[in-house]
This record gives sequence, structure tokens and C-alpha cells, in this order.
Amino acid sequence: MLTVPTIAIVDDHELLAEALRIALAAAGRPAVGVPADEPAELLTRLADLAPELVLLDLDLGPHGDATPLIAPLVAAGIRVLVVTGTADRLRIAAALERGAIGYRAKADGFGELVATATAALTAAGPLDPVTRAELLGELAAARSER
Repeated sequence: MLTVPTIAIVDDHELLAEALRIALAAAGRPAVGVPADEPAELLTRLADLAPELVLLDLDLGPHGDATPLIAPLVAAGIRVLVVTGTADRLRIAAALERGAIGYRAKADGFGELVATATAALTAAGPLDPVTRAELLGELAAARSER
């Protein structure tokens, strides 16, 4: 019997993506790594795969910022959880503004990430509404200062 992955992992670091896939599988969450190629190809691959959740790294190395991918994924009915090494709160806020359900810092480790991904699969709304509101407020303030 073929197991359909419920989670797609998009990260430009293959080692991290594979280790995360293994950790999710051990937790009973089928996952697949999706190569971080050109954005149009990546969107097509993810749409064809139709996972419930995409764990999306914001910085895809040579392929740039992944933030523009979020809105089309959300419009396709796919939940997006940002998994990032950046501490730039405005970049994270921009991802949330485009529809990401939440975010998790890579520095938090696999246990936290697996727990957050599991919560993202069942959440009815944003994972952390208070932090989301704070970040979006910071983004709005930064825009008004410009």
C-alpha cells in the first residue's frame, strides 16, 4: 500500500530536509522532501503532490525568498508552516500576512518542529494568534514609518 505524504518539506539543505522527513515519519506523519527548484516548478510539484501541509524554508538559497510561494499554496488549500533560520521578524510577519499558519525557528530543534507540524495539521486557525498579531503589528508599524 502506497502512503500518501501529508507533509511536504521544502528546504534548500537536503540533509536537513531528509532528517526532518525521518523525524516526522517516526512520529507517524508521512512526509516527503521536495527539491527547492525554481518557484514556478516548485508550485507545480506541490500542487500535484497536494499535501495537507508544506514546511517551507523562507530562504531557498540560490532560488531566493520563498515568501511569494505562500499565497498561491494557501489559495490551493494547502497549509503552510514557515520553518526558518532567520530572526528577521518582519520577514516572518510578511509570511504570516500571506497566509502561513505559523512559523518555527530551525534553532528550536526537531522535537518542537514535529510538534508544531502536528498542530498545524489539525489547527482551525493560526497556531499562535498572540504572536501573529504582534508580528503583524510590527510589520504595519515598519510600513507606516517608511
